[in-house]
Amino acid sequence: MLGHEGIAISADKKYAFFFPGDVPGGKWVRYRIIDKSHASTP
Repeated sequence: MLGHEGIAISADKKYAFFFPGDVPGGKWVRYRIIDKSHASTP
């Protein structure tokens, strides 16, 4: 599941999960993927 960059994309492609090595406890960080074609603001 993990790529070389430590990034995984959720199955619905709505979230990206980052696994930075410098995060205390080694916790996943979840980011919402924004569809800029439908977003009214950047």
